[in-house]
Amino acid sequence: MSKKIADVSLSFINTVYSTNSDGQIVKQINWKSDQDLPVYGEGYGTLTVVENMHEANAEGGECTWTGEAFLPDGTRGLGIGEGAWRKDGEHEWAVHWDGEDSVVGKVHFEGKIELATKTLKGTVSSRD
Repeated sequence: MSKKIADVSLSFINTVYSTNSDGQIVKQINWKSDQDLPVYGEGYGTLTVVENMHEANAEGGECTWTGEAFLPDGTRGLGIGEGAWRKDGEHEWAVHWDGEDSVVGKVHFEGKIELATKTLKGTVSSRD
């Protein structure tokens, strides 16, 4: 049974573009928390998406998350996840991933990226 851990709101920092050995475009989209997050404190993370250049208008694909949190008690937390993204409107994308972090354990994230506001908003839940 899952339990809601936190609602999160992250702001866009930048995107780093590169290519991998298969000639695919690798996008590393960097985010920071808008304010201290419940449980996690101040948070930062990178959403990584790998795309084929000739499929620039793909409707969805895989993604990964890597993040770090600076907890109110002075400790740090690290987290990773694997999931997917899909187009969810004009310049909007739904994202989700399952992963694990050093604060809560196994987690699930459901959220949405909006280009107009340059935000990633969603909910972190525990998972069994």
